[in-house]
Amino acid sequence: MRLGRASFIGAFSKNTWIRDARKNGSTDGIAILNEEGNLPEICTPKGKELAETLRGVLEELEFDRLNRELQHELFGADYAWAPYPIISESEVDYSTIRERLELYVQGLGPMMTARQKAGFLFFAFSKSLRRKELEVLFGEEGRHRINDFLDAGLFVETSDGRIRMNGLFLLSKRLGREGNGAVIYVLADSKYCDDPEQKRSERVYIGLDSYALLNRLPNQGPFSGTGIDMGSGSGIQLIAALKLFPDIERMVGYEIDRRAVNVSKFNACLNGVDDRATIVENEKDLLIALEPNGKQVDFAVSNPPYMPVPEFIEVNPDDAQTLSKAKALSIVGNESAPRISLKRIWPASGWGGADGMSVLRPMLETLFPLIKPSGKIVIFAEFAGKARGPTKIVEFIEAQRGWEHRWQPLKAPPYISGGAWHPVLPFLPAQFMARSVMAQIIGGYPELAQPLYRDILMKYAEKILDAYQRLDITHFHKGFVHLTRQS
Repeated sequence: MRLGRASFIGAFSKNTWIRDARKNGSTDGIAILNEEGNLPEICTPKGKELAETLRGVLEELEFDRLNRELQHELFGADYAWAPYPIISESEVDYSTIRERLELYVQGLGPMMTARQKAGFLFFAFSKSLRRKELEVLFGEEGRHRINDFLDAGLFVETSDGRIRMNGLFLLSKRLGREGNGAVIYVLADSKYCDDPEQKRSERVYIGLDSYALLNRLPNQGPFSGTGIDMGSGSGIQLIAALKLFPDIERMVGYEIDRRAVNVSKFNACLNGVDDRATIVENEKDLLIALEPNGKQVDFAVSNPPYMPVPEFIEVNPDDAQTLSKAKALSIVGNESAPRISLKRIWPASGWGGADGMSVLRPMLETLFPLIKPSGKIVIFAEFAGKARGPTKIVEFIEAQRGWEHRWQPLKAPPYISGGAWHPVLPFLPAQFMARSVMAQIIGGYPELAQPLYRDILMKYAEKILDAYQRLDITHFHKGFVHLTRQS
């Protein structure tokens, strides 16, 4: 989970449904992410059969229609903007949206059957079901596959003998400029985990930035030939591109996290595009995959880890002594010069270094030689710079030579609050970003929300601002950079 990806919305709230579940002795929503958490079995021929079974169940449930109809301002959600029922450019916090939706689903809304209710709770909310309920959900054709889902690690049994998704949730999205195209289904790691170590282990990422790029893909083409999705994660962009543009012969996803590689391969099978998709996890395999093309591609898309978070911030010794009691924090350095490792506690899928370029820079250095003349790259991120624009990435591009670039700021739909419409700004001053980063660290770890730690940590937001100022950064801009290789 990239905590910072919702920086224009604010820190997310404690998930009360998880807390209550734990009080009752249930493990609902708690991901099993251990040394076996990479889910290798889902990439086998049997895994492909499971993907086909799951697709059939989702189509029978009319899962996407249900998802669209539940995305209503009544709940603070918006399917057109973010097709997961608890993520939206709304002032309503995540847990409140979820609670509203769950109460509605539990009450069997007028358009829902009992089977559809069970499907939505199980797949979208990662809630557990009794074995008999799950058999009804999967129907006569699919119920014999439940043990296979358990063996593959996609499902797990809870301590009380129920069954749930193993740290995953499922979203759906209808593609196309008017939302009238094909439906895609994507599995990703669930956000609902309040264990610090497991939180950092959420590796198959989906968030607002994923949807921002996804929603604009139809307008970025037409694409054809061979493309690369750099930092492909769940595979959502790769799958959408193959569905949107039939002239694409092949997409190669480049992803270094093994769990994400396996889940994205399963997602490709789930959407029937696995015959045109290749997922690799290192540069050597990337070049091998591109060998038939002469190691050249026609286009690339990327939604990389970019959140502007310094690797360390210094704290005074007295505060370090208090903060060292928090299990979530890592105090490094010596007694006279202690530091907090922000990189360690920030999810790896979102950390971008103080200038937001620590991951993007080497990604582009790998990508640039692979793009054909007149080939294109589309990147969505939150870019560091000045008030006038994202100067850091522009300076990097211009230093490479041979590339034309165009900046397109994000235009997000406004949200409703207090009966009035409020715009979502595509930029943020550095001082607000610094406080937002620290607030999201605190909000992401319930232990740190205790006044003892929270009050100390918030005063060190100034240290984050100092890191930005040393790099001559005054503003952050959310949007798209379009690159075209000159002939």
